[in-house]
Amino acid sequence: MATMSKDLSASRRNREASLDEVRVEKYKGTRYWAVWINGELLAVTVYKKGAVAVKETLSQEKSSA
Repeated sequence: MATMSKDLSASRRNREASLDEVRVEKYKGTRYWAVWINGELLAVTVYKKGAVAVKETLSQEKSSA
């Protein structure tokens, strides 16, 4: 059991550290925009402005935490 709790806390630290790796790019050859965190898809938006807003919100939240 102790190993499982260590793994969970390590994964939380990795998730928090990975907010530095937020990127915005076109989504799979469509007209949509994707927001990725550490290689994991977070959101798909119609406009790039929306994807950038999601990224900025995540950055603000991390700096205030």
